Amino acid sequence: MDSEKDSRVSVQINDVVSDLGDYTHVDQTVRRLKVWTIGTALFVQIGYVLPHGGPGSFLLAFVFWSTVMMAINNCLAEMVSWIPISSPFICFADQFVDPARGFCAGINFFLYPAILVPFEITAFELVIHFWTEKIPTAVVIEVVLACYVALNVFVVRFYGEYQKTRSTGRLLGFLSCLFQAVFTMCGPEFVSNTAGEAENPRTTLPRTFKGVYTRVTIFFILGALSVGILLPYSDSNLQLALSDPKPGAGSSPYVIAMQNMSIPVLPHVVNALIMLSIFSAGNSYVFCASRALYDMALQSRLPGFLTRCTRNGVPIYCVGVTMLIALLAFLQVLNGTAKVLEWFVSLTAATQVINYAIVSFTYLRFYYAQGIPRSSLPFCGPLQPFCDYYALALTLIMPFISGYSVFMAGNWDTTIFFFSYTIIGVLPILFVIWKVLHRTLLIPPKEVTFFEDERIMIDDYETSFVSEKSKTAGLERWIIG
Repeated sequence: MDSEKDSRVSVQINDVVSDLGDYTHVDQTVRRLKVWTIGTALFVQIGYVLPHGGPGSFLLAFVFWSTVMMAINNCLAEMVSWIPISSPFICFADQFVDPARGFCAGINFFLYPAILVPFEITAFELVIHFWTEKIPTAVVIEVVLACYVALNVFVVRFYGEYQKTRSTGRLLGFLSCLFQAVFTMCGPEFVSNTAGEAENPRTTLPRTFKGVYTRVTIFFILGALSVGILLPYSDSNLQLALSDPKPGAGSSPYVIAMQNMSIPVLPHVVNALIMLSIFSAGNSYVFCASRALYDMALQSRLPGFLTRCTRNGVPIYCVGVTMLIALLAFLQVLNGTAKVLEWFVSLTAATQVINYAIVSFTYLRFYYAQGIPRSSLPFCGPLQPFCDYYALALTLIMPFISGYSVFMAGNWDTTIFFFSYTIIGVLPILFVIWKVLHRTLLIPPKEVTFFEDERIMIDDYETSFVSEKSKTAGLERWIIG
């Protein structure tokens, strides 16, 4: 049992929990994996930069960054569909590049969704106040925290089901829009994070990753186009919302457009939908952060007690650590909701882009290691490795210019600078510390291994899965006729 806990990756091929409870469950079907988490950014914050860049730069920024997202999706889809394990690109960085890089990838990916949890809770409290100011901020935070704990500890198997339900010049204006696009657009990293708990992964994951292209187009590009059409960048209500944020969806460009057209009921409907979306997004971030922490513990990179799971396959202590970070939502009680949201945006945008840079570099190692025939892969992304070079170049540049606004005359903000750039300095330090303590080396391409034991187990699982499905289908045909 100890050897299993110390293995480099976790592969869940049976819905069985050991006596010590050290395994999560295979329980995510293709229907659940196709769920798309959309949070606050797309509905509320998406309009904040429209006055800075105008509709042209706004749409162009989203189209431009969507190409980076699709390139990242190509890279993850190839690796994860062939080797569907939990927190895959963390393990891939460890196995294909350097264990020290894998450690940094794990810390960074854990921080990304973990910080988004208090961000969504803060936004949820803002949405509630669209209707009433009588509910204390602390009470809203406590209720949401309790709901997240319940959903992630007691009913995690329904995770997927529940989710379903002109100012500074043209260049700076475009940069403002681009950074909003960076923060708003996400997806393939969360699909990959559930790979180790997907049913029939070699079949379901390629289909799920292919759906990312459509979702990026529909939700993000068309969303940016809609905002540019609905509202002029000089709209007085939008300008007022930027200087004095309104509660709930009151700052949403969609709601402002409805109010401009004197539509009385729809703003309340939109606010309710946004509230549900925010809550759903926060729940998914708890799931992803806890799984990232769990896999790092499973690899002996964090204390062993974090590998403990409940009988339902929930890494209970990992969920607990994630919820401790979620307590940062209480910062809004003293500092104000809008200010705290801005802090979280700065930090999460930086960690997100660094995640993508790690994925891109890891994919290059995967692509060139030992000449794996691309015809043998369940998913084969187009235009590789050129897509990856493109994504790698842009994701290496973006973190260094993400906090550019603080360097503009009269805009210095120490807190924003701290949240924008601290992670860029911390990760190299962690990398060097881990490398020195464990004396790790860059893995030569000829020595890269591809999780052979795990792939064999997955092959066996898929064979039995298809067999069981065939028996079930035969029984259904016999009963139904």
